[in-house]
Amino acid sequence: FFFEGGDLLSDSTNAYVAATLLARNRPWSQDNPESLIGTIGAVLGRRVVRVGLDADDVPDHHIGMYLTPLGDNAVAVGDPLLGRALSAKLPDGGRSLDVETNEAAYAPFLRVQNELRRQGLRVVRVPLILTRLPRSYVTYNNSILENRSGNKTIYMPVYGVPAVDEAARRIGLRRFGPRRAMSGM
Repeated sequence: FFFEGGDLLSDSTNAYVAATLLARNRPWSQDNPESLIGTIGAVLGRRVVRVGLDADDVPDHHIGMYLTPLGDNAVAVGDPLLGRALSAKLPDGGRSLDVETNEAAYAPFLRVQNELRRQGLRVVRVPLILTRLPRSYVTYNNSILENRSGNKTIYMPVYGVPAVDEAARRIGLRRFGPRRAMSGM
């Protein structure tokens, strides 16, 4: 099957596959997306969590820009509503970030959250600021998670937007504990 580096994510039990990967591989072997999902699960040795039925169901970007596997059937998902609310509290009301205000653009992110919940996963919302520039996000999902002997650390980007950076850091501390603070990259 064909994939780009950002099409697949996994943790120790699940592999997350966005509908964009499925669309890239049409026609599927035996003209069946379930056959491709079965192949991916067999190759990776993981349960495959399908994210979206059609490419339009998910954000137009690599899956790692809006989803982070956290293990234990939990995922962090970028939430543009949370990002917009936080950016509105900035001194310039978020104008310097060129925040997208058309809520129709938020729909793919919200569909991802709802679909993952329906599949029994725990969804942790993290701020994501969707800008008016195509495929340009202020996202904390594009991060590295480390688990060494039970000590969990997350290395995440920071953007020099203290209110939003701090909100993402607090969410990470709740998930990973006060002893392993998030570090900016």
